[in-house]
Amino acid sequence: MKQLKWGVIGASGIADRRMMPEGILQAENARLVAITGRDQVRLREIGSRYEGVQVCGSEDELLERDEVQAVYIATPNDL
Repeated sequence: MKQLKWGVIGASGIADRRMMPEGILQAENARLVAITGRDQVRLREIGSRYEGVQVCGSEDELLERDEVQAVYIATPNDL
């Protein structure tokens, strides 16, 4: 089965608690490949829990990665 390779912008908070573990990682046709957000220390901790996930320093870095095919944006509504 072909997998859609996901990047997540705003990978802390709700994305870390719900979307990534319950959505992307549970789907047979999806694979988490890259994450980014404002808190790089927290992102490295989150990234270490997911095998093969690249922690990116910025949104541009994530979007430039060839393997990222889709992006989930998990930022607060006012942003």
